[in-house]
Amino acid sequence: RVYTERVTDARTGGDSDSLTLSSFLENRFNDPSRLLRGISALLIIVFYFFYVASGLVAMEALFDQVFGLSGAPAIAIGVGIVVLYTVLGGFLAVSLTDVVQAVMMWLALLIVPIIAIVSLGGFGGLTDGVADKSDGLLSVMG
Repeated sequence: RVYTERVTDARTGGDSDSLTLSSFLENRFNDPSRLLRGISALLIIVFYFFYVASGLVAMEALFDQVFGLSGAPAIAIGVGIVVLYTVLGGFLAVSLTDVVQAVMMWLALLIVPIIAIVSLGGFGGLTDGVADKSDGLLSVMG
């Protein structure tokens, strides 16, 4: 954020005060042709497409497991909920939701392996279980 206030706008020469990543890259590398802005925007759109698609699939799976809904109705209800809390809470609601999801993922990342190792009987039980599957799994050379 500090750098966006220091750098000048690539096209006008005035203050940049970039608000988007594409605008920041354009000003950071002084690209008046707008090529860098267009390429970065295209890449963001392509990868965001897959991010949103995975969220829609997850919504469909959630509503199928919890309520028995499948397909289009589940996705429509999920999208409606997301749009509603985004409209009511704005960017802050989206940011807080992302923070809560990130904390939950970190906790799961830390807790699940510990619970799995304990339920297998510690590291000894883990290595015994892996060795029972195949002798080569514990070897560096396989």
